[in-house]
Amino acid sequence: MRVVSWNTQYATTNALSALGQGQYSESEFRAALRQIAGLEPDVVAFQEVERGQGRSAGLDQPRIIEQEMKAAGMAWTAFAPSYMGWAHGLRLYPDPKVRDDWPAFGVMLATREHPRTWKVARLGKAPVRWVSTGESVFQGKPAFGENRVLLAAVLPSGFVLGTTHLEIHASTAKAQARRALQLLSGLGCAPVSEAAATNSAPHDLRLPSRPASEVPARSGSQPGGATLRNSQAARPSLLVGDFNLSPAAVQDALKCEASLDAGLGADFDYHSDGRVNISARTFPSAQPVANMDQAVLDPGSYQPKILGAGTLPLPVSDHAAFVLEVATTLDSTNKTDAKA
Repeated sequence: MRVVSWNTQYATTNALSALGQGQYSESEFRAALRQIAGLEPDVVAFQEVERGQGRSAGLDQPRIIEQEMKAAGMAWTAFAPSYMGWAHGLRLYPDPKVRDDWPAFGVMLATREHPRTWKVARLGKAPVRWVSTGESVFQGKPAFGENRVLLAAVLPSGFVLGTTHLEIHASTAKAQARRALQLLSGLGCAPVSEAAATNSAPHDLRLPSRPASEVPARSGSQPGGATLRNSQAARPSLLVGDFNLSPAAVQDALKCEASLDAGLGADFDYHSDGRVNISARTFPSAQPVANMDQAVLDPGSYQPKILGAGTLPLPVSDHAAFVLEVATTLDSTNKTDAKA
């Protein structure tokens, strides 16, 4: 399964663009999306996607992403706003009853196959805090948190995938990461509908009340990958996005058994029995030095295999795209590798 995660910085051009930095061009944004499509991904996760905002020339970025991804063969897309309203003005909690052309900002997923189900959960925001700007305690300004969300989908293979954009406030980001992975793990144990998802409003994501042992068995296979066959096994889950934390902080917060850095010659033929953090240098895009964009793989009851990771420089955003390749042994009674 090839997964791409990209913080689009609301379609802001960078030094790689012929337009120069700080511009907003629909054609340049589409060109960047086509570069991603050229990787033939199975899943693309986007952060900092917005529509109707003055700062990004009013571009309807969810619509543009949907058009380009579906033109590239992706079957399904979903946009999950973290707020509705304006980046520099009134912000409201997202409401599915409100028209979908309202100004909004959030995260997005595109998948090659229709997911079996998809969910959205609020992850909260950082508390109001005072940020010092000088030597005196009175020299400073209040800093307000931003609401964050998790957008999750159960893929036809049974693999659970979610994307989020964590807060810049470190302790809040760690708590959000723990909550997001908890929710994904819960979704991995919950029964899901066999019906393909549509782009209708999702249900709120809640932890399941039924234990994994009560999850009904699912047999057979789906196009594009193997299917989980152990009814008492938790599905593997993958959380990707802009974590705003160092890999070491993520490894500590989520109790990962290992942290693999694509820029440090990591062993990317890695079998995992426990959680693994995977990252690469993606920020700033011109000369990346920080591993802002990351993934955490939770194996559930299976044996994931991390095949590789890397980056894709693009003419848009202050982040390069993060690319991850994962295979997994899906049948816990038959140790034959199957690509998800």
